[in-house]
Amino acid sequence: MKDRIKWVEFNGKKILFADYSNVNEDQFVEGIEEQEKESENAEGKMVLHLMDFTKAPMKKRAQKRADEMMANLQAKGFSVRSACFGITGLQRVIASMVKKDIFFAKHKLEALERLSQT
Repeated sequence: MKDRIKWVEFNGKKILFADYSNVNEDQFVEGIEEQEKESENAEGKMVLHLMDFTKAPMKKRAQKRADEMMANLQAKGFSVRSACFGITGLQRVIASMVKKDIFFAKHKLEALERLSQT
């Protein structure tokens, strides 16, 4: 999963892109762990997360790990802004439970544009 979690730059903003497309639950959890580690390398205390959830069902174990990641980052003083794409239905509900203010975009460019305005 390490190759799926990477920093990208868009409109002068560094954004941590997490590609969860087509992963199974073990890979999802592994990716969240890597996303947390990389988030701690953010410049300053603001972290911008972009996530691709295309065909990536987040089940309870991944949801729990995502909750832990957010709590851990907040405890370390980080503020996280998130945008995602490729998500529908129940997965959207689950994602909004993990991160209340997540932006749901129709496509990657829309998500990048939203984050770059932060």
